[in-house]
Amino acid sequence: MRLLVIHDELYPNTSANARIVYRIIDELLKHDDVEVTVMGCAQTNDQFVTHYHKCPIIHVPWKKTCRYFRLLDQLGRFKILRYILMPRSIVYRILHPRWTPRDVEMMRWIYHRRRQFDVVLACAMPFYSIDIAAQISKYIPVVNYYMEPYWEHLPSFYSNTQIISRLWDGLASRVIVPEHIKQIYKKYADKDIVDKLVVAEFPNVLKRDENKIDYVFFSSAKINLAFVGKFYPEIRNPQYLFNIMERIHSSDISLHIAGGFNGSFSKSFIERYFTNKIPYISFMGMLPPDKADSMLVQADVLVHMGNTTPEMLPSKILDYISTGKPIINLYQHDHCPTLSILDAYPLKLNIRVDSPVTDELLNNIVSFCKENCRKRISYDEIKSLYMKYTPKVVGEIFYNTLLEVSKK
Repeated sequence: MRLLVIHDELYPNTSANARIVYRIIDELLKHDDVEVTVMGCAQTNDQFVTHYHKCPIIHVPWKKTCRYFRLLDQLGRFKILRYILMPRSIVYRILHPRWTPRDVEMMRWIYHRRRQFDVVLACAMPFYSIDIAAQISKYIPVVNYYMEPYWEHLPSFYSNTQIISRLWDGLASRVIVPEHIKQIYKKYADKDIVDKLVVAEFPNVLKRDENKIDYVFFSSAKINLAFVGKFYPEIRNPQYLFNIMERIHSSDISLHIAGGFNGSFSKSFIERYFTNKIPYISFMGMLPPDKADSMLVQADVLVHMGNTTPEMLPSKILDYISTGKPIINLYQHDHCPTLSILDAYPLKLNIRVDSPVTDELLNNIVSFCKENCRKRISYDEIKSLYMKYTPKVVGEIFYNTLLEVSKK
């Protein structure tokens, strides 16, 4: 089976969704009959790598010139130079007003090599990977993969959520989604689309190799809380978490943050919480995946934040669960998918973020940390509780689905 994966967050991108895709690729490569090619647009210089393991990575468009185009884009009114440097961009804009030259180049590349692939896996990170795959679906069978409800984040010209069924999923042979996304499809999608759905959960429950840890993050004299991920003002705002930390006033409990934040936070907010001026709140910035995993394993208690979007499950909760560590889960609403995920997890404390920060709440948090900070659930128990979230199980679902489609 010759597989083309369209995925814009190219290795070695460290985002959570990117890691999901590459875990799936790793599982597919365990089958001798699978060949994988990855295609996307490098966003940083270190993404201009030629291979991921034995998979070639195709950088389109314009491998040698796209970094110059990005520079021109930053110059504002000088963007017109891109049309002088690459005249066919003008033709693309006239013939395909909906597409960027990048999109057209990607479709051209696939079309001219359509006989080299048996099936396309289009990952909705970002959404245009799905859109591009839909345009070539009459030449190569396509399987769509949604990790998040992207119909909540489409540009304005996709004004109706039903357009996904008509333009994208309607042209796909199969649509792979987590269970919580399937439930949304059942509410609005046509039956023929629902019949195409294949459920595969996030493959994030795996054993972290503690023997590979060679970087010490924390002082053993404290109870070290850790958050790994990104903050967003509207989707995942950490103000409630910081309010709690500022009220605890405990020299024994410290919060450590690894990841990034959206630039729309105020300067005063960033200055206060992300410059290490508060002794019990430590910001480490972006970490490579191995160090982020090491941080999770070394922490005493993990802090997780749910999203304001009801249908959006942060995959990081499964990374947390796989460590077996105590988890404080700050959820935004009663329909948060993290609540059902954590229902079977023994070491958890769920707190709704609109709960008043009372002395009783603070005492509960401190007690939870002190009583559970040295506890850990064995990976064997985690695996038995969350088997469907392991890479092996998820990888087999993808393999069987892609193989079935490729033979049609």
